[in-house]
Amino acid sequence: MKKLKKYFKYIVNFIKETKNNPQKKAIFMLIMMFLFFAFVIISLRLSQSSIVKFDDYTEENNKYDFNLSKIEKDNYHFMYSINIDNNIVTYEGDKNREKELFNMNNIDNYYRYGQLYLKNINGVWSTIDNPYTYEEFKDINIIKEILDNSSFESKTQYKDDNKIYNYDISTTSIVKILEKKDIDIDDLPNKIVLTTDSNNNVIEINYDLSSYFVYKSLGNISNISIKYSKFGEIDEIEDPK
Repeated sequence: MKKLKKYFKYIVNFIKETKNNPQKKAIFMLIMMFLFFAFVIISLRLSQSSIVKFDDYTEENNKYDFNLSKIEKDNYHFMYSINIDNNIVTYEGDKNREKELFNMNNIDNYYRYGQLYLKNINGVWSTIDNPYTYEEFKDINIIKEILDNSSFESKTQYKDDNKIYNYDISTTSIVKILEKKDIDIDDLPNKIVLTTDSNNNVIEINYDLSSYFVYKSLGNISNISIKYSKFGEIDEIEDPK
């Protein structure tokens, strides 16, 4: 206790002397500023490291780090959202192999079996045309082909082992994949972002296809996203009666 009082008295005397001595006061202020900025820098580093870790990767080693097999098994819950110039359409439902039960904008209910589509109209299931728009970007085979023809840009790994993969793909390549024809244009690349869980399973795909949509005169700003969940948990989908 005596040592503590002695130490406290020393600090008080030092502050008094510093207050009355301009030279000591300047030195004291410099020390305090150094300690303050050191504290801020250490705090920011600790805060950043607890949230996300950034690493550098090469295309050769990391382009195929992620896993699409869960999607390929066709058993999951999905949310498929399309935003073209702020006109948004969202499809949400369950998929079990060739069958889907889903809604559009949380209003209309649909059933799909292969290429057969039914809509619930006042309690009666009636045959309709395909209600999906731009469904090609939801097709797993098209997804794989697009990724195969994309350029790897970067990868971000989070503390929970979720990862984000960034890719670029030209409009020329998309046209080649979807329409099987060659074009020669100079345009900005389209962006693709994949999100994976801790097991490297892809759980979300985001497309920024503004360049492609402008070329096709379909819109100026476009974003298409697919979110997956409940892999392998969807029970058999019964046919509507």
